[in-house]
Amino acid sequence: MSKEFKAGFWPTTCKIYQDRFRGAGNILTVFRASGPLTLDLLKRSAAVLMLRHPMCRANLEELNKRYYFFNIDEAFSQMSSWSEQRDLVPIREVSREDDAHFERLAERDFAENFPDDARFLWRLTFIRDPDDRDHQFLHVMSHAVSDALSTATFCKQLLELAAPLAERDGGDTPIQTLASDLVGEAFAFRPPVETMIKKPELDASSTSAAVAEEALGIWRSEGDAPLEERFTYNIYEVVEEPLLRRLHQQAKSHGATIHAGLTAAFLTASAAKFGLNGTVPFSTPVNLRRHCEPEVGPEDFGCYVTVEQTHFDASGKMSFWELAKDCNKILKEKIQVSASAGFLPVRFNRSFIQEKITNELGELNEDRRCPGGPGLSNLGLLPFEATFGPFSLNELYFTNSQVNGYYPVFLSVLTFSGRAFCVFSCAYPLLSKETLRQIADETLKLVGKHA
Repeated sequence: MSKEFKAGFWPTTCKIYQDRFRGAGNILTVFRASGPLTLDLLKRSAAVLMLRHPMCRANLEELNKRYYFFNIDEAFSQMSSWSEQRDLVPIREVSREDDAHFERLAERDFAENFPDDARFLWRLTFIRDPDDRDHQFLHVMSHAVSDALSTATFCKQLLELAAPLAERDGGDTPIQTLASDLVGEAFAFRPPVETMIKKPELDASSTSAAVAEEALGIWRSEGDAPLEERFTYNIYEVVEEPLLRRLHQQAKSHGATIHAGLTAAFLTASAAKFGLNGTVPFSTPVNLRRHCEPEVGPEDFGCYVTVEQTHFDASGKMSFWELAKDCNKILKEKIQVSASAGFLPVRFNRSFIQEKITNELGELNEDRRCPGGPGLSNLGLLPFEATFGPFSLNELYFTNSQVNGYYPVFLSVLTFSGRAFCVFSCAYPLLSKETLRQIADETLKLVGKHA
């Protein structure tokens, strides 16, 4: 038994990206935790989340030549034993080989598309620490069913629910019976995000001149390789609380934000490494939840983002904080213009999106062009607890799906428990690991210098 819902613009786009680009259309979340976790306990906790959130039981199927639809698996919630449900929860356990094992697995898992016959569009790898001090987790979810905020919340709730479940001896009792108080009422399936956008009137005082300006600089990859030979390479870094606090204070004193400071640092470091001096394209994912009516809360699981491309000045003529404020102003203007138009097209079909993606493919292959420019996704401060009974969430990272060259480099940031967790990403071998390392080091150096 299943429930079917027509897929919106973003899920359709992500599905086509995955079909055309190896490893695209996915979200990767990496987290580290401690405590007496077992595979069975994690599966029970994940099963509760699957019952709560329809998107955790969804796959995408072809409706006709024009559209896809979400197929929500209802059979899972009606199974009469835990052993039946357990086998369907897509979590596996592997033994740790060395400290860098999770990085190698992440590269491989992130580059693996979900097959057309996949029952669910997510999977989790549990790298267990026998001493229960440093478990590592790799969570891959299709961008069609989730955004980064949803995946981060999923990982936090996985530990949060494990605490009460660890105290229950469920045997083969189905999870909906064992944990009915934890499951609660399932969230309703939301309509496509583009149908929920509220359209404010455009502020006439906003000229948005910088938005329409043609980019002068062209980001180009260092090399090329067939799609099947490309994968996303990540560098994981942490900005500790003292430095983060100083950055916040400096940003506030200059009338800017932490996000603007990170943008200025990442843009400056990237442009210098690519040898660009002028106006360049830069991409920023935008949270659409606050633009919906009714507003969509963080507890709603799904994909509520779009990407805004702006043109920023990388000439070096402005001071660091002047650049940060300028980046912030231009992005706000672009969002205002896009919001007044509804952000995403309400009317579309697969042919429309496929043509757009085919054009992007052409740009990727033209002189190794990366038309999107660098991208920065910042979830901001997440109000997450770090401890749940005997379990602790120690580190949490995410990275957006890479389109194998559309973005030459990407920075993903989230903050919780006083620290900012950063992932610098590139599509290797389009960009070398050494180049990404240099950009990451220079970005963090600029953050430290101006904090």
